[in-house]
Amino acid sequence: MHQITDLFKQWRTGDSGAGKELAQRFSDWYFTLTSARLGERVGREPLEAACSTFVQGIITVSKPRDLAPWAHGIVRKTVSEAGGRVAPGDYPSTITQRQSPTALLRKARNGLDRRDVRLLAMAYGSTASLDELTRTAEERGGMPYAVLEARCGLKRWLHDHAEIPFRILQDTPDPDWSPIPIYESARMTSDEEETAFETWLLHDPRAGRDVGEFAPFSHALRAGAFAETHTGEAVPLPEESGIVLPPVTQHPSTQAFASARRPHTALPPTASRERTVMAAVAVFAVVAILGIWRILGS
Repeated sequence: MHQITDLFKQWRTGDSGAGKELAQRFSDWYFTLTSARLGERVGREPLEAACSTFVQGIITVSKPRDLAPWAHGIVRKTVSEAGGRVAPGDYPSTITQRQSPTALLRKARNGLDRRDVRLLAMAYGSTASLDELTRTAEERGGMPYAVLEARCGLKRWLHDHAEIPFRILQDTPDPDWSPIPIYESARMTSDEEETAFETWLLHDPRAGRDVGEFAPFSHALRAGAFAETHTGEAVPLPEESGIVLPPVTQHPSTQAFASARRPHTALPPTASRERTVMAAVAVFAVVAILGIWRILGS
């Protein structure tokens, strides 16, 4: 896997292949962050806005070390303008195949080790303190790795028994990914900590993909999909009482795709190589955004 700074340097010298990979990496990253914070439906417009700002402004970035902070500032601004972080809830998406993630989690709840269910309920819920969570995690191997391991088992169950098309599956989770559940459950202690973690996701695309595809389930877990009463029964949730789920936003039409590409496909013959490369990156970014939706099943 190429480093972002190396791709940027290669693109600046006119390497269109590096430009394509660079655009794909950033559009994937933006999808991860908007999905994790806002969900797929609410996050689509901020995703498009962030990618558009990125392709229009990257030509102004001259130093490789400035690229990630500059790009992160773009997506944080669009996410902030959309509300910062969506309230915990049930948000069907392409990865859930438009099924209720809460309903899928309720099925998984009966197939998992009850200790893992309790750990995930405490980690993603809002009632357990960090001290309580830490004590419970000690029984399963320690915090935060125990939570990541329980999450890994949940993903495997959803893939094997509910046919959720996860692309990132691990039998033994990477210890370096241990902060993922802390981020997903909104338990990080500061904006600086979240910024550092989100920037790290840019440099580990597999971890970013993992966060992005699990997003609808992390939102549902935060809403209490694994919550239990004192008797161990599942707590009734709103969607089980007949509340209508949010409408699904359809993916862009072929006409919209063609319109999005048209402004970037023709430059005057006298355009410099740098402008030509920039135009290519813009095209690749648009293709990458739409490619994400297709990959996820839109």
